[in-house]
Amino acid sequence: MKVFLLSITVFSVCYGCNSKKNLSSSKKDIPSANIQIKSALLAAPQEKRDSCTVYGYSADTQLILLRKGTNELICLADDPRVPDFSVACYVRELEPFMQRGRELRKQGIKDQQLFDEREKEVKAGTLQMPKQPAALYVYSAKDKPSANGMPWIMHPGTHGAHIMINP
Repeated sequence: MKVFLLSITVFSVCYGCNSKKNLSSSKKDIPSANIQIKSALLAAPQEKRDSCTVYGYSADTQLILLRKGTNELICLADDPRVPDFSVACYVRELEPFMQRGRELRKQGIKDQQLFDEREKEVKAGTLQMPKQPAALYVYSAKDKPSANGMPWIMHPGTHGAHIMINP
């Protein structure tokens, strides 16, 4: 009887650990809102980070508002569906242009065709651009961390390989 109870206990513990592991692994592809905010803000000028609006991704990879800001910058978290790491911040006046790019990508339009379509719309006056020069800040790398908040290797296999440790 003791062997039977011990077997059931061991099975239950192993099954419980594996079940939790499987649940967390399905969520690990989308970093927490806090991690998404911190990583998105890497692209913003340091003196503006506290007040930026930040968009990131929900569990179903939909772009969502993570934090409403009070300054002129909108920051985007890294897209978990894309192999490389890239976060960006831009002035609020560029949002129609950026939003249009997201709409076109959802339609399968990309690269030069996307550039050409937005160019055509800007020239036609149907896509508004800022009246003054505007900044776009990007922070990117060829590799993503293997786990949220963990160090990772940037430019592996090259003379510039180094370990990235992000706050």
